[in-house]
Amino acid sequence: MAVVIQARGLHVGDVPTVESDLYAAAMRATGLAANTHRARLSAAKSWYTYLRRAGVAATNPFDGMEQPRRPASTTRYVSGE
Repeated sequence: MAVVIQARGLHVGDVPTVESDLYAAAMRATGLAANTHRARLSAAKSWYTYLRRAGVAATNPFDGMEQPRRPASTTRYVSGE
């Protein structure tokens, strides 16, 4: 993510929310699985939470972003019988 931010000429502490939306859209366009998409967005949001605590970023551009839905489980459970 940091490389993408730098390539776009932005400072890591000043990333607008629209950039996080573009990042999520780019992942959707590549056809990543929902679990991978969710994990990467979660990691980016956690990283910005850390950057805010460290005083590097004023805001977290991933706050309020909806995560992809978790697909329904296809796992079968063993019954007691």
